[in-house]
Formats: sequence, structure tokens, C-alpha cells
Amino acid sequence: MIKMNMVATLSAIAIYAVSTHRDPRYKDGYEAARNGPFRQDRFADCGIQYEHGFMAGCLSVKGNDKEVCNMAEDTGQ
Repeated sequence: MIKMNMVATLSAIAIYAVSTHRDPRYKDGYEAARNGPFRQDRFADCGIQYEHGFMAGCLSVKGNDKEVCNMAEDTGQ
């Protein structure tokens, strides 16, 4: 029973992750982080998906860590 619940939970997480990364709001945040600052106006329009994408994009840049990316979010325009 526990094994089946775990498989179902992992499947749900995988489906959520794939659908999140295909979300245009997520992609907008991801690209913004790779090419410029966090944009408060886009966050206001797109919400948490933009923020998650921004963090993922920022962390994908060589040399960036969570502290650097949090600071970039906090100082966004």
C-alpha cells in the first residue's frame, strides 16, 4: 500500500514539474533571469510561476547560488 501511494505521489510530482516548465509565465521568468533583472511588473502579472522560473533561470547561470539569486529577486525593478 505504501509503495503504491509513493508511486502515485512521485507521478503527480513529475506531471506537475513538466507542466510547470511548459508554462509561459515560468519560461518568461527563466529567460528574464538569464538575460536581466527580476521584473516586479511581470511578477505582478504572472505570479509565482514567474518567480519560480526566475529562480531556476538564475541558478542555471554558472557561478550563481541561491543567495545571489535571492538578492537579484529582492533588488528587482
